[in-house]
Amino acid sequence: MSDVYPKIAERIRSLRKRAGLTQAQLGERSGGINAQEISRFESCSRVPSIETLARVASGLGVTLAELTAIGEDETNAEAGRVGALL
Repeated sequence: MSDVYPKIAERIRSLRKRAGLTQAQLGERSGGINAQEISRFESCSRVPSIETLARVASGLGVTLAELTAIGEDETNAEAGRVGALL
């Protein structure tokens, strides 16, 4: 598994907590994704599709690009891999 997926998983968890949402609340805001699926995304035990990532981004009130953004300290190669996912 690419090292990009754990970073996206952490980003989902971080943004959810920053918004003060439970996994169930985020799931509801994301078009009815159940809390168990949100948990799997955050633990990186399941990789969501791009469509599902877009729904999660919407539920978090961010764009898909913001959700999949990686830190400024990352290399251009890793940034390219995220872009390839989109």
